[in-house]
Amino acid sequence: MIGTRKAPILHHFSESISGAATIRCFNQEENFFVKNLSLIDDYSCIAFHNSATMEWLSVRINFLFNVSFFIVLIILVTLPSSSIDPSKLLLCLFLFICFR
Repeated sequence: MIGTRKAPILHHFSESISGAATIRCFNQEENFFVKNLSLIDDYSCIAFHNSATMEWLSVRINFLFNVSFFIVLIILVTLPSSSIDPSKLLLCLFLFICFR
């Protein structure tokens, strides 16, 4: 979606650069400026919503990770020390944090 909104901006900008003399000759600078701002506004709206969605998803995934880490930590701590070696327990927790 972002790519489909970025392409018209680049196309309009390149066409404006190549036809700058003609645009100035017919006194159309303001029209091209308004068109460029409109295209940038459309792109910014899509980019903002995309960024907000990614941030929302990141917060939710971090929350799920923290809950699952807490549950695993509680389970591992409540196990008797004879059932699992403490060094393996530490390795398990370390890997769980590192591969987050």
